[in-house]
Amino acid sequence: MTISLFIRVSCFGFSLGAAESLESLLATIAYNLENRKWGSKYPIIMNDFYNGLIKKEQIEDALKELDTIESGLSKIKADQVVWVKCKELRHPSIVNNINQYATNLAVYFKNPDGVNMITLIRNALKKGLNRNRDVTIFKV
Repeated sequence: MTISLFIRVSCFGFSLGAAESLESLLATIAYNLENRKWGSKYPIIMNDFYNGLIKKEQIEDALKELDTIESGLSKIKADQVVWVKCKELRHPSIVNNINQYATNLAVYFKNPDGVNMITLIRNALKKGLNRNRDVTIFKV
């Protein structure tokens, strides 16, 4: 059974999609941008966000990290993606969370509605910043 993830900001929800997709996005970041050292360059996104909470006081720094991550991933070809659970790739929910036409890793992952996951995370963080609220992840 695949677990779906949502980002919550106050009463607003943003669907991330399959948990494996977020794990793979973050593993791709760690492998390609952090020299395989999870959270060494982007501790808020890689640790706090992954663990389910970005406090409102961290949002501005999280947005800066996300901008740097997106810029870095945009320079790396899509074939450098890191899949955490390769056997899960056959599951439709995983396959639907990728952009098979992506030319780089910044646009590779998408949510079930076809929204780029980095864009979606940025939108949620901006909503938290505007509303002065924490950003959380919850599982369904």
